[in-house]
Amino acid sequence: MFKEINNVIRFLVEMTSLGLLVASGLKNGNLVLKIGIGIIMPVIIMLFWSHYMAPMSAARLTESARMIAEFLIFGSTAFLIALSFDWKVASTYIVIVAANTILDHVLT
Repeated sequence: MFKEINNVIRFLVEMTSLGLLVASGLKNGNLVLKIGIGIIMPVIIMLFWSHYMAPMSAARLTESARMIAEFLIFGSTAFLIALSFDWKVASTYIVIVAANTILDHVLT
């Protein structure tokens, strides 16, 4: 039961990450940065995640490769949140993501 609850939280973390990326990208910068970070980057992450990271994906990455990809995706999202909004928001985000990611990889 705990694994299922964590999976729901994981899904919410993933969707929140995409929303925060869009908001961060569209908040600051010139038009090229807004389109690149606010639109193109979330689409690329969605495509990558659905093909290589999703639980039922045929081409799912190994555990260690998934952890590296998660670190890069969630870490860059936290960095952009800190730049665009506030370091407190970014810190809260990263604590939730870290706890959820650790539980996701420990609970099988």
